[in-house]
Amino acid sequence: LNNIGTTGAMTAATMISARTVRMKHKGPASKVYLATVPRIWLGPLELGDAARAIYASQWDPSKTTQVPNPVYGAIPPGNVIDSPYLSVSSATRHYFFADPARMPVIAVGFINGREAPEVIQFQNEEFDGIRFRILHDHGEAIVDYRGAVTCAGV
Repeated sequence: LNNIGTTGAMTAATMISARTVRMKHKGPASKVYLATVPRIWLGPLELGDAARAIYASQWDPSKTTQVPNPVYGAIPPGNVIDSPYLSVSSATRHYFFADPARMPVIAVGFINGREAPEVIQFQNEEFDGIRFRILHDHGEAIVDYRGAVTCAGV
């Protein structure tokens, strides 16, 4: 699959490695480089602030002297997403995704095209008040793994 970046502490260097892996992915016929850069960072809460700092820093935070940061601004602040759900399985594994408009990785589908939850209201003489039932039927599927890269971290 070749969508695994360098293992190690999250630094500008490991982020460059993930970008390189991402850029070298080839299309299904394995002849043409897809050359799409990562535009979304997704990881556990433990790494979110560090990722934001690395992408927002003009100087490489892992260096003791002022060395320009090669990934400065590569991923916009709003596209650095950290989640407690990813902390459960690993506090260091993180992911990079291509721009979903250019190369979607995950597709979300809704039953009967209904994207908003359906709210059903019940009133009954057996109880005071109103009961609600909320239905939101949806499903997710992998469209193309080539739009993503993962790094195990430390």
